[in-house]
Amino acid sequence: QYLLSDVDEGHGGFTCIPGSHKTNFDCPWSIRHLETGREHARQLVAKAGDAIIFTEALIHGALPWVADHERRVLIHRYGPGIMAFSAPTPPDEAIAAMSPLHEALLKPPSFPNRTDFAQLLDEAGR
Repeated sequence: QYLLSDVDEGHGGFTCIPGSHKTNFDCPWSIRHLETGREHARQLVAKAGDAIIFTEALIHGALPWVADHERRVLIHRYGPGIMAFSAPTPPDEAIAAMSPLHEALLKPPSFPNRTDFAQLLDEAGR
């Protein structure tokens, strides 16, 4: 995750159970839902421009966002395309309001028709 906005203590957002990537047993749902064991979960504090790098094996999630400003992060998943998760397609009216760059950022991974982000950034004047 690349943070585009600050996350201070108590804001919510990315939360994990440190060290859980090394566990050798399934995590009970009561812990995953923070019904029990909440004292083991940590909400990370970070500033805009920071990156949070973690393995998918880490028990992680997001607490409700309660800050006065909007939460903004870029999520980059590194892995083979056959293991890629795909988000639901936004509604047509949302896509119609997007720039070509924003629309491309929401597309799922693809090959061989990859998006030329350098060209889209040039066209956007960035």
